[in-house]
Amino acid sequence: MAISSKLILITGATGHIGFRTLVLLLQAGYRARVTVRKLEQAKKIKNAASIKPFVDLIDFVQVPDITAATAFDEAIQGDEAIQGVEFVLHIASPIPPNMTRTDVSCVVAGSMLHN
Repeated sequence: MAISSKLILITGATGHIGFRTLVLLLQAGYRARVTVRKLEQAKKIKNAASIKPFVDLIDFVQVPDITAATAFDEAIQGDEAIQGVEFVLHIASPIPPNMTRTDVSCVVAGSMLHN
């Protein structure tokens, strides 16, 4: 496996689909910058057996609430989250049980870019 110089920002890596996507990206030779709601989640990801061989290819940025209008503002201050990123995989989504129309609106709002 040749290590790619390409860095991918990925949201949702603490969920099942996002985590599997992260593993596949790392196995393909990409580097990853992972957003997490709590920095403790980074430890869980780093300790996963499928991640351990690639732990040096991952860094983490905290984004506490992706549904907030300013969700990524603090994380990208000084370009911390986006510095060197070539691709963004936005997989994160707040999905409450028994979703209502209001919940769907929140999911959509959390997936939109905010100015």
